[in-house]
Amino acid sequence: MPVNTFSIWFQPIVHTKARRIIGHECLIHPADAASTNRDVQDFDADTRRLASDAIAAQANPLGRYFLNFIPSAATQPSELLNDAPLRRANIVMQAAGCNRNPDIVHLRRIGHCLREHGFGFALDDVSDNSDALRLICDVRPDYIRLESHQVSYKLVDLAERLSVRVIAKNVERISTMEDLWSAGVYSMQGHLFGCGSPEITAIGDDTRVPQFEGLSPYDTAPVLTHLNEQLLSGIGVP
Repeated sequence: MPVNTFSIWFQPIVHTKARRIIGHECLIHPADAASTNRDVQDFDADTRRLASDAIAAQANPLGRYFLNFIPSAATQPSELLNDAPLRRANIVMQAAGCNRNPDIVHLRRIGHCLREHGFGFALDDVSDNSDALRLICDVRPDYIRLESHQVSYKLVDLAERLSVRVIAKNVERISTMEDLWSAGVYSMQGHLFGCGSPEITAIGDDTRVPQFEGLSPYDTAPVLTHLNEQLLSGIGVP
């Protein structure tokens, strides 16, 4: 599928305790990766360039943006620098598929290169198992992202000791948000807070979320951004 059939959508990442949007993930819409290794490399580079252009076109390009990349497609870490936005301090490069036998040495080299050039670094799709704990210890990213149901006290404790921020994704229910609070996780992403949108209107890094104002950390009132309230329909929020 040609890269020009894709577009980049932005989904907010929210710090629920601070009641702020702390960044946006750049989502490929629709996502349909190619099958061969060379195609994956081309796909990865092209969609990364597409995301960079989409960030530059936003009304507030200075917010924090999470850009995905496929670690195996970046044979040299420096390849990730070629088409990245100029304000690197606002970009978190996010290694996808870290639950599938990740190459720890390669990820460590990538992380070192990215930080050396001013980027943030995240591991995405982390699992809650002993291999993941070793991965976090060896690579020491700035962020780890994992499914909300995979968050554990052991993983959160390790991340805290290493100054790694945990982001729980695919949060769709208030009960899930409360469970994550109990585990000590406050950075979240999912339809409960807003889904992907092709444009960000007056929303940037550290923007306050009006619906959070007045809520205590354990309030069970509905929590939404003002981006996509209608998306709650059909999710089954209690």
